Amino acid sequence: MIIAGAALALLSACKMENPFFNESKLKYNAIEFDKIKLEHYKPAFEAGIAEGKANIDKIVADTAKPCFDNVIKPMEFSSPILDRVSNVFYNLMEADTNDEMQALAEELAPMMTEFSMYVSLNQPLFEKVKAVYENRDNENLKPNELRLLEQTYKSFTRNGANLNDEDKKTYAALVEKGSLLGLQFGKNILAATNAYTLNVTDSAKLSGMPQFILTQGKETAEEKGQEGWTFTLQAPSYVPFMKYCADRELRKELYMAYNTRAISGENDNSQIVKDIAENRIKIANILGYETYADYALETRMAKDKKTVEDFLANLMNPSLPFAKAEVKEIEDYAHENGFEGKLESWDFSFWSERLKEAKYSLNEEELKPYFELESCINAAFSLAGRLYGLQFEPIDLPVYHKDVKVYDVKDADGNHKALFYADFFPRESKRGGAWMTEFRGQSIENGVEKRPFISIVTNFTKPTAGEPSLITHDEFITFLHEFGHSLHGMLAEGEYPSQTGT
Repeated sequence: MIIAGAALALLSACKMENPFFNESKLKYNAIEFDKIKLEHYKPAFEAGIAEGKANIDKIVADTAKPCFDNVIKPMEFSSPILDRVSNVFYNLMEADTNDEMQALAEELAPMMTEFSMYVSLNQPLFEKVKAVYENRDNENLKPNELRLLEQTYKSFTRNGANLNDEDKKTYAALVEKGSLLGLQFGKNILAATNAYTLNVTDSAKLSGMPQFILTQGKETAEEKGQEGWTFTLQAPSYVPFMKYCADRELRKELYMAYNTRAISGENDNSQIVKDIAENRIKIANILGYETYADYALETRMAKDKKTVEDFLANLMNPSLPFAKAEVKEIEDYAHENGFEGKLESWDFSFWSERLKEAKYSLNEEELKPYFELESCINAAFSLAGRLYGLQFEPIDLPVYHKDVKVYDVKDADGNHKALFYADFFPRESKRGGAWMTEFRGQSIENGVEKRPFISIVTNFTKPTAGEPSLITHDEFITFLHEFGHSLHGMLAEGEYPSQTGT
């Protein structure tokens, strides 16, 4: 692919060596995380956008009859620089962000929206895509090529290509606003989560708490320069605290803090939520849909709102009686064991755990030694080996945080299949939850295959000074779930990046 003069000027004007401008020299072209600096991102985004625009312009300017090979295929590979930098930047915005990156993301949002609109609202480009689509029966396309053509055409029609010029401007402004609102929402959630801690200095209030929670709380307090025990709103701290803390007032305090994050104060998301909903309705309306749900569901399995509503109703009717019976069982048990009054939301985790212990003589503290994280990782790797012949070998490559481990994934014959980045523990720079993503997808361009770089990110219980990471059964289920997505990415076999992996 050619690079526009503007992009070349950016490359030559850049005095520092920017790791995003060329393929990495590391094994498998792995990401050079050790070389990436904050100041590398914006020039790479600018160069990538210029490169992408130049290649889109080349497609539009081509006087040959529009066909798959001169329109659809080159669009798939139009901006390798932008692909490299965005896959790193936006993934690290979720996994290891900071104030500077968040500010840069807000600065980049208008640039990225403008480039997106440069493609999706490009009328001459759409006319070429439409011409190929309408001639698809005569193109003799392979199934994957036909699928890519159909997806490309649908993407244009669902992203404003048929709007008039005035509505295109309005649509572009709405998309940019939505992007900025989403960034601010996530920023506020992370800030609100990090802003709160529950510090307890009276050991009597923590009587009966399992040792692993106390050890974790003690280490957190020491990290923050506090006395006693400190608990946070991160899942490995919050969830076991709600299950085991006998002090109801402390449970209520932590519960209320968790469930009122970012709805007041300097990190208030209340108006942002309303603005996001209103913005989505406007986007749906301008594209010809009654609601945003109608727009979003069109390409999903459900297809329409009625299917979703019927599914939920059919699920609710048979399950609700059992749910009510379980709630009553927990309430009865609590009252039989000295609890007075009405159980509130901050009581159910605690009393359901006590009921489980009473009925099955089983508690999470007894289970945890069976779920040492390293053993769980080895078990998952062993399962992938039995099912797919995969081998996971630790490999020494640069990472974006010291907690991240990298594995070279090979098939039964020793052929490289993927790099697997594993990032398991919570930190203040990482959002909550668990997810699988990729730093590079699998694709084949000009006969050369690129194997994927897959990442799994979670917020599991951290190891302490005295013991390794012992995760809960729920965390183990989460690991298997995300590892399943990871296998989907690692085993990808296809030609076009938008069609491979997840």
